[in-house]
Amino acid sequence: MMPMARDIYVKSEKLAKELGVKLLPKDITEFEVRSQEDLPSVKKLEENGITEILVSCPNWKVIPLENLIALSRKMKIIATAKDVDEARMAFEILEKGVDGVLFENENEKDINALREYLHSGETLEIVKAKIRCIRRVGLGARSCVDTSDIMTENESMLLGSTSNGFVLMQPEVSTNPHVAPRPFRVNAGAISLYILAEGSKTKYLSEISAGDKVMVVDRNGRVRTVSVVRNKIEYRPMLLIEAEAPDKQVVKSVVQEAETIRLLTPDGSKSVAELKEGDAILVNVQVGGRHFGMKVDETIIEQ
Repeated sequence: MMPMARDIYVKSEKLAKELGVKLLPKDITEFEVRSQEDLPSVKKLEENGITEILVSCPNWKVIPLENLIALSRKMKIIATAKDVDEARMAFEILEKGVDGVLFENENEKDINALREYLHSGETLEIVKAKIRCIRRVGLGARSCVDTSDIMTENESMLLGSTSNGFVLMQPEVSTNPHVAPRPFRVNAGAISLYILAEGSKTKYLSEISAGDKVMVVDRNGRVRTVSVVRNKIEYRPMLLIEAEAPDKQVVKSVVQEAETIRLLTPDGSKSVAELKEGDAILVNVQVGGRHFGMKVDETIIEQ
């Protein structure tokens, strides 16, 4: 889940202007939470009309903020953070997060990294493509990406044989008589496929490991990131799928040949075992190439 609040605060007026973040109000009420016994005092501040507080948690970092978020109804909670990881955690607590974060070190690099994270709720253009070829390519090393999240039938991971064209691979959410659903998993495909990861960078599936973050996109192009728990690689029979987008760009992917492997389509999803030439699937096409996963504006030929 993406955080609800998106405010970054600093105490330096110069830095606030340079980076486009908020200046911490000089008269803000400051409060330190050391134990659960401090919570009634916070509630009393809200009852007395205090609209925002700056909170520091010198001991535990997660549970005190969880308690404050659950307790507060109207008051804006700004938490102190010493680095990007601590700030991200504060923004994600209870799926709602705090309303703002004050960077204690006022490190410009950290502030810019957090801004990039907060603005990562981007959208991608999703278009229809027509299947033009499906063929068996034999045994290959296949990657299953298991995450720490629950994905839905309208979501997918973006995977492709080239860095400018991706199919939308549905997680294992469908019910069938043989295998229980695993909504945390995407059976992604051949280990040399590109996957779209955090920050819209590509990685090879072979590079993905526990702790990495990859992008999940729904059929409307809304993007979020999820954390990887494991990358499970096994040898399985594989299929090459080629589809043609409206601009004549060809999108390719190599996937496991199995009934449980499904691609998003304009009206739902379809098993790769049932796909045939002329069927429509959903894809994302991009312009340019990639250099070490980053977008570059140069001619790169991938076939």
